[in-house]
Amino acid sequence: MYYRAALPTVAAGGSGTTNPHIDLDHLGLSIVREVTPLAPPPGVDRLLCGVNSFGIGGSNAFALLAGADIAPYAVHGGGAG
Repeated sequence: MYYRAALPTVAAGGSGTTNPHIDLDHLGLSIVREVTPLAPPPGVDRLLCGVNSFGIGGSNAFALLAGADIAPYAVHGGGAG
């Protein structure tokens, strides 16, 4: 999220085939197969990304990540402490 880019999924590096029973287009989903720029939709001030991990032993995880506010932070000058 720091670089505002999505990296290719590990699964895309294999055969590149997806489950034919899942209509990705209908669901508004896509498989990231190359570095893809990320931007929040119009009117939204931060990125939201979902990350999935499916383990070979059956363990699954999902995390929803939210980017930091885009507003600039105040810069304080000089002096230690």
